[in-house]
Amino acid sequence: LKVLATAVHDAGAQARFVREIESLAVLRHPGIAHLHAAGIATDAAGRRVPWFAMEFVPGATPLVDYANERRLDVRKRVRLLASVCDAVQHGHQRGVLHRDLKPENLLVDREGRIKVIDYGVARSLEGEEGSERQTAALQVVGTLPWLSPERVRGEPGDVRADVYALGVVLYELLTGELPIPVDSKDVVGSARRVCEQVPERPSRRRDGLDEDL
Repeated sequence: LKVLATAVHDAGAQARFVREIESLAVLRHPGIAHLHAAGIATDAAGRRVPWFAMEFVPGATPLVDYANERRLDVRKRVRLLASVCDAVQHGHQRGVLHRDLKPENLLVDREGRIKVIDYGVARSLEGEEGSERQTAALQVVGTLPWLSPERVRGEPGDVRADVYALGVVLYELLTGELPIPVDSKDVVGSARRVCEQVPERPSRRRDGLDEDL
């Protein structure tokens, strides 16, 4: 159950919450946590509070943690990421970008099945560029290590932004490291590195990886 905190009066946060509901409503894929119900409740102060109920994911573990805890080999790690790609592509085919793909939003249940969650910063492929640019002027939505250079620069981004994020996740799965390190105490410098630095090949970070991979 996800409820927008009554203390949150920011119009952008409320819009993202509603957008997540709208995005989930059109997505029906075994690799995406399903939306069961949504509505608006009233709190003790009489304020309207939007909420939605999602599919419960038993034994949910973030993707990279799951792979490491079970010491999965490279082939199994790539297969997991391929399952994520299938789910994300389903969203793209229905006109929905995720825009916040990272291990914490890619869960694996106790049966080893992928569940993509948190479409809270999703955007329709049809547009919303105007509001997107306005938001980007104030903040970068998402998490820096997984943001494409275009997103870091405040551009709306497209399907390729999700593909970039999936590439970062795969890099983590294969090497145990981010392709471009970031420092939470130096956001500006980290953002510059994401935009300008070319990461090493995964095969240089971990022995035994195929050069092409």
